[in-house]
Amino acid sequence: MIGGGGFTSKSPEISSVMERRSSSP
Repeated sequence: MIGGGGFTSKSPEISSVMERRSSSP
């Protein structure tokens, strides 16, 4: 899930964290 809810435009670091959470159950 890249850029969950437009987080990528504001904080690219948050997008990477969201990807880790999405991969986790």
